[in-house]
Amino acid sequence: MGASKRNKATNPVGFFFGLNTIDLQFQTGTYPSANTKTRAAATALHVGGPATNAAICFQWLGGIATLCTPVGFHSFSNFISGELKKLKVSLIDAAAGKNNDPTIASIVSELENGTRTIVVSPPSPIRLTETETLPTLELKDKPRVLLLDGFFMEQAIRLAKKYQSQKVPVILDGGSWKNDMDKLLPFVDIAICSASFRPPNVKTKDEIFEYLAAKEISKAAITHDANPVLLMEDKQKSEVATIAVDTVDSLAAGDFFHGAFCYYYALNYSFTESIKGATIIAGNSCKYFGTREWMKKINPQHYQQIQA
Repeated sequence: MGASKRNKATNPVGFFFGLNTIDLQFQTGTYPSANTKTRAAATALHVGGPATNAAICFQWLGGIATLCTPVGFHSFSNFISGELKKLKVSLIDAAAGKNNDPTIASIVSELENGTRTIVVSPPSPIRLTETETLPTLELKDKPRVLLLDGFFMEQAIRLAKKYQSQKVPVILDGGSWKNDMDKLLPFVDIAICSASFRPPNVKTKDEIFEYLAAKEISKAAITHDANPVLLMEDKQKSEVATIAVDTVDSLAAGDFFHGAFCYYYALNYSFTESIKGATIIAGNSCKYFGTREWMKKINPQHYQQIQA
């Protein structure tokens, strides 16, 4: 099987803006009952968050990822910067020099079916004075893609406007509807949403596509666990099947889907081809517990090009 000939470079530049979390994960046989103590079969502690995991996946595949996210000063600051440095993701701290509360996520992953339940603290806003801006809006090399996860909306809109005006594709990770999302959508080129993404008064997946098309978003996708990914491109609808795997842990599979999509799209694969490649990466990430083990077990070089 050969790779598409339209893709030559394997080190595209990607810019990711959004949330980072501290993910404390426990694997149990089944979800714990109330007022009980449960011994975990396995545990993991890693940096997470939608934009953060997407950047990590993009870098793992062979891209050059820059992540802009608020870290600031708190008890986990060195842990976050240290792990990102180890994973070779460049960090722009949107809360540099400021005290900041970390966003903590506690996750229980069920060994029995691979599902996960998450309890997360609300993220602290990015606090900028009237004269302050994000630490930088300029990158050394112009990115091929910008991914936003919908957090820190005011700054996300500014970035989307800036990079869309420079003809950089702006990609939205639409995990859920967020306040002022309607103000961001006019500056989004591609929306990849979960089944939980529900604009006001929108109930069905077809209505989601209609809503996005009305915002002049010509390319959109809706993911729903292991179900086929639904696509809309220039108002034409189709679907892409996911790969069949024995799911051990689905935590962050959607984040890795977005990171992989960004990587392939930055290599000039088509929208549909990039979705297909992303389903393979997301599926493989579910085969192992935790959000890093799959990266150790799988050779990224096998996935740097999409196989025909």
